[in-house]
Amino acid sequence: MSDALRLTQFAAGGGCACKLPAGQLEEVVAGLIGQSHPDLLVGLDAGDDACAVRVEVGPGGGRPP
Repeated sequence: MSDALRLTQFAAGGGCACKLPAGQLEEVVAGLIGQSHPDLLVGLDAGDDACAVRVEVGPGGGRPP
């Protein structure tokens, strides 16, 4: 699993020091507001800086074995 992609490799720091200011974050995600998908459980329309999506587990699901 040494070839696994880790999102943390793209971050220069960690913790609260890596957060974007609220206004900057709003600009970045503005195009994502109002998006819909059957697997989207909570989107950015809820006023948060995150979302929740359904991930199927098992054969043909969204997660690798």
